[in-house]
Amino acid sequence: MVVAVFIAVTGVSTSLEFPRIGNLLGLSEKASDEIREEERVSEVLNQDASYLSLFQTINNPDVRIQDFVKPGEELRYQAKWRGLPAGSIRCAAKRVAMLKNRPVFVFEMSVESNDFLSAFYPIKTNINSYVDADTGRSYLVRRRVSERNRDYEDRLEFKYDFRRDNGIPDPVSKYSRIGEDGKEEGNQPFPIPGNMQDILSTVYYIRGLDLAEVGDSCSFLLGGRKKPVIAKVTVVGEEEVKVQGIGTFDCLIVEPFSDGTNLSGNFIATRGGEKIWLEKNTLIPVQVSAELPKPLGSVMATLVQAENCELLEHCKEE
Repeated sequence: MVVAVFIAVTGVSTSLEFPRIGNLLGLSEKASDEIREEERVSEVLNQDASYLSLFQTINNPDVRIQDFVKPGEELRYQAKWRGLPAGSIRCAAKRVAMLKNRPVFVFEMSVESNDFLSAFYPIKTNINSYVDADTGRSYLVRRRVSERNRDYEDRLEFKYDFRRDNGIPDPVSKYSRIGEDGKEEGNQPFPIPGNMQDILSTVYYIRGLDLAEVGDSCSFLLGGRKKPVIAKVTVVGEEEVKVQGIGTFDCLIVEPFSDGTNLSGNFIATRGGEKIWLEKNTLIPVQVSAELPKPLGSVMATLVQAENCELLEHCKEE
């Protein structure tokens, strides 16, 4: 429930190549031990005309993530359900790692219910995303989910350099569920038209989109268990948001919409009422809200702490 509040409204549910960025940022260029390229290659699904006509009309524009995110950035939010504290959300740009000799940002989101919510709906979830620092495209997203009576681990990988046996480029995505024995049970690879986003990378990718005033709208492709999801965000208003203990921010109010299914296979078109309050200059989420199925009501997540980012430079005094 809590993870749906933040990811749903920022990404619709609920990348990395620039010369020697590690040196530029004063970071080492050690190879990441968290990413392993799969050696086996699976047969690619045939692309039919309807699929091509739908998804080839949308291209995820390149976003230079390193222009909008600093390694070490950390954002913390408190989630409330019906006005009562329900848990905490942490989003962090942990570091820059290397993938195929390309620097990538390693993003992490952790969601944990507090004692109140855990008494009847415990949640402890971690999501890692590996995103190209120069193009903003996602390479891999991994989840470890513990929610009520569900415990599982899964991953979604985007293979942009995949080629058919005849050498023709044919990028694919590959979803896998990790069993208790550590073995992967994967879907057949699915063709993708180009750059993709994942459920966590959108939190950072959105900062580079052309969203500045009411009426602005952007669409992009979000990876799913099978075919991509069409995600759309639209600016519907502006509002000052006062955050207790921090200050006041001028925000754009953004409404997300999606058409498709998420990694778990669930339909994720929004119910209406989902909103994101993005600080106007940085497009960093200050507040997010989502409507839950009746009679549960709504959930709100509000920023309570921000470190190593430009957000606070645009904060008005309390």
